[in-house]
Amino acid sequence: QMGTTIEKRKQDPNFLANSALRKIAHALYADEQLAAYYAANQDRLGPTVRVRHIFARVKDARNPFANGATEEEARKRIEALRATIAAGEKFEKIARMKSDDRSRFHGGDIGFIYRRARTDPAFSEAAFALEVGAVSAPVRSAAGFHLIQVVEKRAAPPFAEVRERVLRARARDWFQEAIEKAEIRNVYLDELKASKQRTAPGGPTGKNTPPATPTDRT
Repeated sequence: QMGTTIEKRKQDPNFLANSALRKIAHALYADEQLAAYYAANQDRLGPTVRVRHIFARVKDARNPFANGATEEEARKRIEALRATIAAGEKFEKIARMKSDDRSRFHGGDIGFIYRRARTDPAFSEAAFALEVGAVSAPVRSAAGFHLIQVVEKRAAPPFAEVRERVLRARARDWFQEAIEKAEIRNVYLDELKASKQRTAPGGPTGKNTPPATPTDRT
């Protein structure tokens, strides 16, 4: 059974592509170069913080089908929740009861993030500025307001411990740089972006066509 799984994985295009990129990176970069790359990219490869958050969504005024409150309503709500926590209520309990995203099922826990994470920059900057256990003031992201609590901080591990992860990251960057230098266009992504513009309210078509159903994400 395990042998079959390994063989299937070896046939996976993503697995093959990643393996090829690692081999290229191995050939192109010595450890000294990878260590320098690691030092220069600490914001996305180095220290991490584990955070919980409580989210109050602000409705996107451009999308009549979007969920959420007005800016003022969301801000007042998140301030009231912060006061409740300051009075002694558990952060994770309030997150389960009141947060507007799926992390509420885990008490607001979204795990470890890097400084340059997939989260909004305002969110990650606020998280890294907090001490463990502290609760932030309301933080405005592109999607709404957040209260953030840091659960744990981890320093950047030594290069030797994360060499393979650094190698994978450098390989991905090398591939992206090669695409940009060759001026290769991703036709599928270009069409996807154009399609989103055509269906967005007040988009290039000049018509307020209903957008796709919004997803529940922060």
